[in-house]
Amino acid sequence: TTGGVTKFLDGNTFSSLYAGGSLGIARGLWVTSGTDWYIYNNAFSRINAPLSSPATAPASNSSTTVTAGLSAYGIDIANATAGYNFYIYNNTINLTGSGGGANYATSGINVNVTPNVTLVNNLVINNTTPGTSQAAVAYRRSAAGLTTYQSASDNNIFYAGVPSATKLIYGEGVGATTNPQQTLAAYKTFVTPRDANSRTENTAFTAAATDSLLHVSTAVATFVESGGKPYPSPALTIDIDNQTRSTTAPDIGADENNFIGLLPQIISATANPATGRCTAVSHTVTVVVGSNVTVTGVTLNYSFDGVAQTPIVMSNGGSGTTWTGVIPAEIGRAHV
Repeated sequence: TTGGVTKFLDGNTFSSLYAGGSLGIARGLWVTSGTDWYIYNNAFSRINAPLSSPATAPASNSSTTVTAGLSAYGIDIANATAGYNFYIYNNTINLTGSGGGANYATSGINVNVTPNVTLVNNLVINNTTPGTSQAAVAYRRSAAGLTTYQSASDNNIFYAGVPSATKLIYGEGVGATTNPQQTLAAYKTFVTPRDANSRTENTAFTAAATDSLLHVSTAVATFVESGGKPYPSPALTIDIDNQTRSTTAPDIGADENNFIGLLPQIISATANPATGRCTAVSHTVTVVVGSNVTVTGVTLNYSFDGVAQTPIVMSNGGSGTTWTGVIPAEIGRAHV
């Protein structure tokens, strides 16, 4: 896709896209121009170059031939202009399959390191089987350097299979992939403060082989449920099916629904009295958690004058979603 200034790409499915031949290369979306892009509520699946078997390892990304690029991409931001902006949010990518040779390499999201890129609330699954000398990567950048990976990037799900040297959450370049991050923990450390709330899981879909909308299964617990953050401003209000999307705790990916959650939701947290006092008084803290997951315990951590105190195990009376705990009064120390 080329040309134009500001572009919006939303509500699309990119599916069953296959490239033939030993030098075949398949992309769901290939962006080479345009000043500002807003890419959201799209689904990418069944994208592959199954016969791809380049004789030499790729040398750089975002090329028209696999001998100088990758074999299969979900999203490929090939634009190499400084100052251009790409806002990529609430998309679902599911790559599967294998290629024909040792140099077969793939990326869920692949971006050039020069323009500004923001990734928020994306569900990126790369379950391809790479060639023996290459890697399947969830998120790949063309070279070293994170300056243009914007700090707002967060609340994504990245998965590329069981972590190994050929199954990476993140990598840079192709050929000899540099700065490879096999695990989510290592990736978070590498890109901090970005992606602090991102997750990894092999998300279950209802019918990935036939459903181009990539609806998430409602029968399997998932980090997708309420795992996103409101974005952009004003927050996105619909999903790929035009169903209403939560504007406070949206689902990750293109599909919004009532899934089985893995993360507890804090509906409210209050204290009585709500502020510190000049004389020592106890404070009753009440926390209401969501019913989306079973919560078996809540611990209250607090401090006096910046000094951490012994955590308090909160109680809900044996059942329910409302938990309470009392911060005791301490004579001579009134600031909580």
